[in-house]
Amino acid sequence: MSSTPPRAPLMPAQRRRGLHIVRSIGVLLVLLAAATPAFAEESNPIERRSVAGIAETIDGRAEPAVLTRPARSRTPGDGSAQARLTGPARGRRIDGTMTTTYEAPTPLPVRQVIDAAVARWDDALDLSPTTPLEISVLWTDLGQRLLGQAGTEGEYRDSNQFPTDRWYPAALANQLANFDVNGADSPEVMIELNSELGDEWYIGTEGSPAFGQIDLFSVVLHEIAHGLGFLGSATATRTGQVRLDHSPPSIYDDFVLNSEGDRLVQLPRDVAIDELTSGSLKFDIGGGRSVPLSAPERFVNGSSYSHFDEGIPEDQPGAMMTPALGNGEIQRHLDAAVLGVLDQVGWDLDARLLTPTIEDVEVRSGQIELVWSEDWTQVAALPLSYDVTVGPLTSSGPVPDSVGRSVAGGHVGVVRFDELQNGTTYEVSVRPVGANVGRPATTTVLLPPNPNRVRDLAIDVDGDRALVWRTPVASGEPVSSYEIQHREGSQTEWRTETATSPRWTIDLEPGRYWFRVRGVNRIGGGVWAETGLIGIGSDAARPMPLDGQLARLYTAFFDRPADRPGLDYWREIRSGGGSLGAVAEAFADSEEFRTRYGGALSDSRFLELLYRNVLGRLPDRGGADYWMDVLDAGAARGQVVLAFSESSEFVRTSGTTAPQTSLDGAIERLHVLLLRRTPTAQDFTSLRPIAGSGDGPELALVSARLRRSPEFAALWDELDDADLIHQLGRSVGLDAKTLSDLHTRLADGESIDRLIVEITQAPAMILVTGTIP
Repeated sequence: MSSTPPRAPLMPAQRRRGLHIVRSIGVLLVLLAAATPAFAEESNPIERRSVAGIAETIDGRAEPAVLTRPARSRTPGDGSAQARLTGPARGRRIDGTMTTTYEAPTPLPVRQVIDAAVARWDDALDLSPTTPLEISVLWTDLGQRLLGQAGTEGEYRDSNQFPTDRWYPAALANQLANFDVNGADSPEVMIELNSELGDEWYIGTEGSPAFGQIDLFSVVLHEIAHGLGFLGSATATRTGQVRLDHSPPSIYDDFVLNSEGDRLVQLPRDVAIDELTSGSLKFDIGGGRSVPLSAPERFVNGSSYSHFDEGIPEDQPGAMMTPALGNGEIQRHLDAAVLGVLDQVGWDLDARLLTPTIEDVEVRSGQIELVWSEDWTQVAALPLSYDVTVGPLTSSGPVPDSVGRSVAGGHVGVVRFDELQNGTTYEVSVRPVGANVGRPATTTVLLPPNPNRVRDLAIDVDGDRALVWRTPVASGEPVSSYEIQHREGSQTEWRTETATSPRWTIDLEPGRYWFRVRGVNRIGGGVWAETGLIGIGSDAARPMPLDGQLARLYTAFFDRPADRPGLDYWREIRSGGGSLGAVAEAFADSEEFRTRYGGALSDSRFLELLYRNVLGRLPDRGGADYWMDVLDAGAARGQVVLAFSESSEFVRTSGTTAPQTSLDGAIERLHVLLLRRTPTAQDFTSLRPIAGSGDGPELALVSARLRRSPEFAALWDELDDADLIHQLGRSVGLDAKTLSDLHTRLADGESIDRLIVEITQAPAMILVTGTIP
């Protein structure tokens, strides 16, 4: 399989800064105080916790310095940068939801940049038109260390109105509760910008900063993100002690992962705190995607944890939310990585779904393998999944049906379609799926004119025991011959035969075999059609454990071989979960059994006939006495016949396939499904200890063992988990709904090996392998 790397990989890398001074974008972090009662709407109480302090550094490498937050009194002033107003100077209200409030005199060009940043965030969020979102901006002297700092007025929780019992920032709490939880006099987001930088600011929404300037627009976009909830609960004291409040955590904390993919909120507190300086934290932005977080060896307030990692290059997605902004650097893009964080914590996005990029299409006979990627630099919401469809446009033969697959979201997707028609032009579409609207990526491919798969491959059991099939549909080139291959159950090498017509007489010793057939034309070989495991025997009963059981029952109860319709019926009953005892009870209740063994027969005469018909001999005295005692104790005659049918003596004398334990049946089905051969005696010996008692989790260990084998790797090539489940499920005839359910459970995190075990328990799998359920 060939593939192209994702367009925008998010891997930590050294960030190049040049020789310019770098100042950091600040963040107002929550230092947690005791929860205090807050607002209530009718009978729904909402708890609140407050922001106690802030800290910041130059670029994430200097010594931390605790800062005192300027007071926000609105008192008359002298018009200087430090003056306060008698009332807030309102910015423009956007769509009736976002309001910008200026707490001090602010130059008009600065206000225009701030309003533009607010408008950009408003375009990205789907806000309630009746719920306020006030952003308070203070243009003030923050010294020479800071560009700006921001945060939330407070955090709120209400398990009745909010999706979880976590703490939510004020702006998001308003949206979730659909009313102003922190009161009309309080802003939801608070931002402070350094008025003393003067000409060091680049004040504009277009163009580029000059040498030595900082882009104000980028800073404001960054700070608003923190106020909206790009903010966790980890902080450090003056002495460097790291704290993490998970009782309960902020909603942001729920999505922080360590390098193993474990959620910090689920780890012991001391372990979680160690992870904060591990250098390997990441934020789960959904669908198995993640972005590295800032987690340097020394925890730095205002830099660690509540930012993406500084190692993200400035031209890559997520760079807007790293701790530092370089002189001349522009980060004006609310890309999919940044929006992914806001989406996870609970905001509704008003951005279209990300459009995938088709990176590679590999075409083989009857097969298309498609690789696509996600470009996270797009201003877009990340899809939950993708609907991949392959639809015919033109065809050399009958126009086939469209086929489709739902694939879980991720930064790279791979899907393979194997049941396609050669000589057909297909349109391939990858459509993003989610709460928002998105555009699909499409391409067109032509499959080669090799022969298509032969149809209706089967064994003709009513004639001379031949392999038969129907000619494939037209591919644009006629079929000149057929290639037939077969191998015994546990073997791996195929023996090859040829035929010029769609029939091949089987001249093989009784046993279990695999068969496959394909057409050949001047272009080459076509697509293989496989039979699965087939038992070739001397009568209707296949040389398989399940058939052996039923054949012995027929002889024991009716003193005759099994007829084919009856055998087919009882195979279905057993493979569907019916017990051998239930089959025996049905046989014992039949008119045929009562005629042979019932009526006026005495128990001793019944036993004599049973010994003659089943074991071909007269009863020995010890055996006769034992079974007379059993009958005298009240055992039904059908139960006695069942015991005779499964006796080692009858198994030996009947020549039927020996009994099999349910454990060995489960192991054999896993082996057949994953390695396409029956297990040898050595295979059983090595796998039984792993399978233990044969329950689901233990059988899943057997599946995992087989999937790690070189034999599995050679057979299944580079299929991902979703494609593997699809191929395995189709191979045993699972319907589309069942397959879709398996894919959904896989995407939700269920173990692939547990799903594989479930596939082997399907009646069709038990039936075709003839194993004991």
